[in-house]
Amino acid sequence: MTLDALGTYSGRADRDLGERAIDGVRSRGFVLDAARFVPDANPGGLEIWVDVRSNLPVLIRDEMRPPGAAVTLVMDRFRWDVDLDPSLFDPTPPQGFAEVKPPPSKLDDIVAKITDGLRIYARYSGGHYPRVKMLYGDVTRDELVKLSGAPYPPKGEADLKDERLGHIHDATWGFSWINTILRENSDAAYYGKTVGPGDRDKVLLRWKGEEGGYHVLFGELRFETVTPARLRLLEGDGSE
Repeated sequence: MTLDALGTYSGRADRDLGERAIDGVRSRGFVLDAARFVPDANPGGLEIWVDVRSNLPVLIRDEMRPPGAAVTLVMDRFRWDVDLDPSLFDPTPPQGFAEVKPPPSKLDDIVAKITDGLRIYARYSGGHYPRVKMLYGDVTRDELVKLSGAPYPPKGEADLKDERLGHIHDATWGFSWINTILRENSDAAYYGKTVGPGDRDKVLLRWKGEEGGYHVLFGELRFETVTPARLRLLEGDGSE
């Protein structure tokens, strides 16, 4: 639900608030239960006031009630269709600041998150990894939610105590890393369609390392870094 389109929901509002002037603008208001239109929205009422002429929001009050909390988010003083100075989009760091890149993640940490994610997926899928060629983090997470029956996203205190939510969180880290590797490493491959937990010496995932070797995760989730020649022998053993 993009902000500029909220006015189009007035005909499906849960409650009409009539008209009033907001910051000198003649406005009409209504209350909307966002969860009716966005499945993972926080429970609570969304109060929306729009300009009667443009149908664009002038004030939004979101009464969110996530488990264990109550939050009110207010957005007002909107400025629509404003000409922006191109200098606002100049990526040059301001004087006195410098661009600093975060240190890369350690290989051991990456592998640990990937193996955790794949192990969790296999647990709920009946013993196989995601059967795809290109693994997308969010898509695979949603598949795992269905397989596990986890209450995701959580809707109450009881949901938050469900251990399956922790499994979804941990597994998503691993799925995201696999997605990143397949997208950014020019010589990466994932063989989940044909390789499973019982395939001790078959390559499940591989990607090129910085020193010319290849990082390899096998079907049983054993990890090694091998030479290009060793990888050719391994992948000649049936991986597709």
